[in-house]
Amino acid sequence: LRMECYPFPVSAVSISGDASHLALGGVDGTVTYFNVETMKPAKKWFEIHDLPVTCIAARPTHLPLPGEEEEGINVDVISASADNRLSKLTLQRRSRKRNRDGGGGGFGFGMGFGLLSLLFSLSFFFFVCLGIILAILTQLSWEACEVEISSKDFMATKDCIWNTVLWAPSDRPGVSMPPH
Repeated sequence: LRMECYPFPVSAVSISGDASHLALGGVDGTVTYFNVETMKPAKKWFEIHDLPVTCIAARPTHLPLPGEEEEGINVDVISASADNRLSKLTLQRRSRKRNRDGGGGGFGFGMGFGLLSLLFSLSFFFFVCLGIILAILTQLSWEACEVEISSKDFMATKDCIWNTVLWAPSDRPGVSMPPH
């Protein structure tokens, strides 16, 4: 018996440990979990990878794999590609475990913590960039206004930094003002 089970060339194949399912990885990056008994796809994940699937593994056993008990999600297929992505795919629609706050969603602990983490990351990135900019301005100010800074004359130092580092007056060579 010969039948077309995949519209594109298959680049990786694996059979499950109980021989009930076949995992197919295509050159288009799509992964199909094929039911051998019904000869129909159990699930198809379109374009999981940007490049052809180079390695695929169907679930080898019904015993829990590492990490499944904590997360409550069974991994049915693992696929990899030259795009440096490893995908863990499941037939489950929902996790078997409930959230720690006891709710089934909404704005519980998980959502708040994710938002807090995002805000912390953004503020950290902002302050790192600000520190780099200040370090560059300090170095440029020292190189351009070393004499004024050493003389400890505040007004001369301010004028030097303003006119040479931060702002270029229009009469300075190489600076041109656009016509109005």
